[in-house]
Amino acid sequence: MSSAPRFQILHLHGGEARLDFGGRTHNIKVLSIANVAISLPDLVSCLKYFPLLMSLTISASLSQRNILPPDVPAFIELPNLRHLKLAHSGEEDPCLLFDRLLLPALKSLSLFMIVARTDWPYLKSFLERSRPPLKFLSLNGVPINETTLVECISYIPILTKLFVISIHCTDVKVEALTLVKSKNRLCPLLETLVFDAAGCSPSAIIKMILSRRKSPGYTNFTTRKALKYDSLGRFKLNTICSNPEIAERTKDGLLLH
Repeated sequence: MSSAPRFQILHLHGGEARLDFGGRTHNIKVLSIANVAISLPDLVSCLKYFPLLMSLTISASLSQRNILPPDVPAFIELPNLRHLKLAHSGEEDPCLLFDRLLLPALKSLSLFMIVARTDWPYLKSFLERSRPPLKFLSLNGVPINETTLVECISYIPILTKLFVISIHCTDVKVEALTLVKSKNRLCPLLETLVFDAAGCSPSAIIKMILSRRKSPGYTNFTTRKALKYDSLGRFKLNTICSNPEIAERTKDGLLLH
């Protein structure tokens, strides 16, 4: 790494890799790790050498070893990071990574993981700590309960796209996303919503959709946006499409799937 100080893009794909940073920081702005045998402590350690990082993609089975090197700081701040994508299918928990990341400029976050937990509060503490201007959030298989999920999205008010996949949802989440004037309104700029609503009631879905669509004659949309696309997974659409107000919204441009 020290012999190529002008490198800005680094892709590690396949096999094993051991990086030697020469004890100094580097100008890498894009880092992609896929199908590489790398431990979570090594990954956490190497991030401190990339202060200019703007995009980080990790698609690998991370081993944890439970012990971090003593020189790893309590928080690793990457002030320029805009995009983070983590696809982790190993048995270890990547919580050590999220316990240390501080990403105040993050705009998109995509997480796929298989972890033996009933809840994963590390995302909540990460968002509370970083308060990023997140616009895109995708959670696939993340073991997170609805209370934690609702608190997570309360820290990202300008979110425009939310994907919640392979996570059980009930009316708790739907009611939290329903815009009610007398309550705090979560994600008023949300335009795309994807989740499995099989465990939700038709009445709650209808109320949420109508609250996020522009009512006839209502033009003051400066502080919120209308929901444009709503994918409800295994939810039976015929239970709500017969509703005349929902039918009116679909004619007006709302896409239901």
